[in-house]
Amino acid sequence: MRFASANDYIIVTDNRRDFLKEYAKLDVHAGLVILIPKGTRDEQMSLFQKALDLYSVRNADLVNKLIEVARDGSVHIREWTADDHDINHINDPKWR
Repeated sequence: MRFASANDYIIVTDNRRDFLKEYAKLDVHAGLVILIPKGTRDEQMSLFQKALDLYSVRNADLVNKLIEVARDGSVHIREWTADDHDINHINDPKWR
């Protein structure tokens, strides 16, 4: 995470709990994409494509944004920073 933050990289992960906690400590970050759940490489590639599709439609950067792609292919985007996050979302996202 330090390397990504220092270089303005967007992290894509299936490690939801740990990265949400770490990113909730940051004032500014380049973006975080979480693929839910852990799955096969093909499943993850399919879910990641959904995140890329959203990004291209929005035509905007992902600074301080959290994108979560659920098993059903639904994509959810929200602010996620030290000042703007819902810590309860880590354990119980409202869209589940």
